[in-house]
Amino acid sequence: MGKYFKGKSFVQLYWDKEKQIIGIKSVDKEGEGVFTLTNVGERRPGSIAGRSFLKYYEIDFSKSRSFYPDWNEKEDMLIIKIK
Repeated sequence: MGKYFKGKSFVQLYWDKEKQIIGIKSVDKEGEGVFTLTNVGERRPGSIAGRSFLKYYEIDFSKSRSFYPDWNEKEDMLIIKIK
């Protein structure tokens, strides 16, 4: 995520249940649905501790999986298709 969110500290997470898509967008301050972005650097991808988000939307995280994100230029948002 460092490539997309370099210099940012917070991200807002979005869920589209119908399309099974998670959206990640940088924001400037903390608030409801905002998560702290950690370990962002030149060679580090960054991470989000979003277990509460996954639980709230009942997104299965019982098994570790990898996804390749797409950048949505129009929305200025990282998109992850989980199905």
